Amino acid sequence: MTKNVLTNIFSAARELLRGWPALGVLSLLYAMLLGAFYLFITTREASVWQLLVTIVLAVAVPLLFFVLQAGSARAALGEMRPITLLAQALRNSWKLILVSLPLIALAAVFIYGTNRLEQRVQPSEEEMAQVIAERQERAALRPEGAPAPPPVRWSYVTVIALRLLLLGVVLPLLTINLWLAVAREGLGGALRRLGDTLTRAFAPQTILTYAIGMILFALVPYFLLFAPTRVGSNWLELTFFSLRLLLAFVFTLFGWTLTMRALARANMLGTTVPESSSALAQ
Repeated sequence: MTKNVLTNIFSAARELLRGWPALGVLSLLYAMLLGAFYLFITTREASVWQLLVTIVLAVAVPLLFFVLQAGSARAALGEMRPITLLAQALRNSWKLILVSLPLIALAAVFIYGTNRLEQRVQPSEEEMAQVIAERQERAALRPEGAPAPPPVRWSYVTVIALRLLLLGVVLPLLTINLWLAVAREGLGGALRRLGDTLTRAFAPQTILTYAIGMILFALVPYFLLFAPTRVGSNWLELTFFSLRLLLAFVFTLFGWTLTMRALARANMLGTTVPESSSALAQ
């Protein structure tokens, strides 16, 4: 299975690179989304026109997001003609908005539930004082200079892991597979085959494909943006920072689109990887 998944990902990457004009359209949409979001969080509501700009951007940001996702889903299914891709993205974005509303509600339930669990497992002041006292006693018994092992509250670790699993794996897999189903079969067809979509969302090869894709669209951009760099020149520091921003942009967009295309190839109509690949290529 691992070999098939890796072969599928490499094949999807070659197909995306051959369709670079379509990637250009997605890059433009992604840049517009980032620009609108930046203006939204930096615009102050000090005057009437700034308030109007904020309202317009509050509507534009989610619309651009779903247009981008609709375009990514169509590219994942093999549409590489840039004008056609943009037209289909604009035409199908409302369908993604509609099917995403229950997923947004589900995300709110996940967040609310894990927050309540976190509040329950957080130690009280008395428990914290007891932990501190126990650490001080153990520190007195250790050789001088030996580091104190941090206390581990496994219930708290479990809640955090559950939150990451639900919001970082379960919900994205549901979302991607539902978006692909809508792009492939239309809104009605996706709803009629909802059970098959949910089954494919958690197939072993789907999970492995998503895990590999997450390295590209999440982990690599995170380290590019937040890993510290130390250089002697301010201009060199600015150059490195600009390069890191550009690489983070590329990895996020390409990694996400690649993941969606690989999942579309692997899970299309529940077929195996080679069959899915040939079906998409026709």
